[in-house]
Amino acid sequence: MLKSYAASNIIWLHHFVLRHPLCPPEILERFIKGADYRSRLLALQHPACRREILNDFSDAADVTVRETVAANVNCPPEALVRLARDVDERVRCAVARNKAAPYTVLQALAEDRDLWVLRQLAANPYLPKSVFGDLELTGERVLLEEMAANPGVPGHVLLWMSAVNTQSITEAILINPVTPPVVIARLAARSKDNVSVLAQVGRHGNCPYNLQLRLSSHPAVMVRSSVASNPNCKQNILIELAKDETPEVRKAVAGNPKAPSSVLCMLAFDSRSSVRAQVASNPSTPPPTLAALTGDTDCSLRSRLAKNPGCPPEGIKPLMTDGYRTTRFRALVHPNCNEGVVEGTVKEIFFKHQDADMTVLADLTHHPGFPTFLRPMLFVRCG
Repeated sequence: MLKSYAASNIIWLHHFVLRHPLCPPEILERFIKGADYRSRLLALQHPACRREILNDFSDAADVTVRETVAANVNCPPEALVRLARDVDERVRCAVARNKAAPYTVLQALAEDRDLWVLRQLAANPYLPKSVFGDLELTGERVLLEEMAANPGVPGHVLLWMSAVNTQSITEAILINPVTPPVVIARLAARSKDNVSVLAQVGRHGNCPYNLQLRLSSHPAVMVRSSVASNPNCKQNILIELAKDETPEVRKAVAGNPKAPSSVLCMLAFDSRSSVRAQVASNPSTPPPTLAALTGDTDCSLRSRLAKNPGCPPEGIKPLMTDGYRTTRFRALVHPNCNEGVVEGTVKEIFFKHQDADMTVLADLTHHPGFPTFLRPMLFVRCG
């Protein structure tokens, strides 16, 4: 299929192929030599692009081409060494954020005079620990913020940064997925009156249990909702938050993939459609509950249900004849929409519902499971 698209004369199809992770190297090389500039850039940024080609284009006169090569994780080390000394800051920035750049190259970039290059360097999760120390000594607020959010930053650096009492650095630390529980607890204690910070604390995956428990009864809805949406929230806390009088909190629980099945079954009959819609989207919702939701009056809920990979065949069947076409098409491409389900649905419509909507039947013909012998009958009916 990719080779077929690449052979067409439609440029946007070429771009689609060049963005595909399985694009063959021979197609990439063909478009690198082609006349379309955008296609050349897409081919050069593809990780399957051969190192020899990237090395050749690392000396290109076009700055954007050199920047694209410098950002490619397959770029050879010798080319990255040259690009790290490029006169244009955009190229050096691309090297600084390249996750495959050698340690020696990243260490050399720590001496760059351009703050924007150093900022990209501080955000690179594969930065050597010694370079983190060098950037820390600069005292630049922007660099400290990038380091605070970097999952590769050493724990002792995060511990030191947690003592810096600024809103921006505090929020950056709480964005970092590897921030240890002790640092999270320290920031929560210091920001006890700051609702936005406490909300970040509540949704962090490393938030300690005792802190989750305390924040789950916080007067601010934003804080309780953040705890309810935390994928590492303890089940006993989620059970209590599912009874919260505020719909936003129940909605957060309904969308949590770690919510207990009993809680999801209960919220499936919530008075608010927004809460029920989250249950319909949750991949952890039990299949019988998903099947029961197909009769919900909310069309957006049924559309979400058709996208849920856990929706069983008995739930997909009524969605194939839904009143909304988008829902029908989503149901037709669902992994549980097999030939047996399609054939049974089509036969039922043909032989039991004489006043069936022909548009629905026409949509069902897109599925390969549509019975071949019924296609002529559909043509006669539509005629």
